[in-house]
Amino acid sequence: MSAKCFLEKFNHVRKKASDTFVLHGSKLEGILNQYLEARGVKDSLISLILADRIKSKLSDQCLKHVISVESASESPHWIKPDRLAVIVDEFMSNYS
Repeated sequence: MSAKCFLEKFNHVRKKASDTFVLHGSKLEGILNQYLEARGVKDSLISLILADRIKSKLSDQCLKHVISVESASESPHWIKPDRLAVIVDEFMSNYS
């Protein structure tokens, strides 16, 4: 498949109600890896884009929680997608 096909697939994939955010993030990561490989780009860019994409679909309440966790973090000002997905799943299981 072409880079364009991977990008379209990435932009249109939706989280199923039965999917956890860990599973959804994994699906997004796989598609994005294929796209970036086709374009010759890789690594930390993937993590940042995945984290932004996951955060774009969160409720306001959950996003506020994620932002508070990010601001308390000593590392960069954003959380890598695998850790972000765990934080979101924990929030959803505790507050939904």
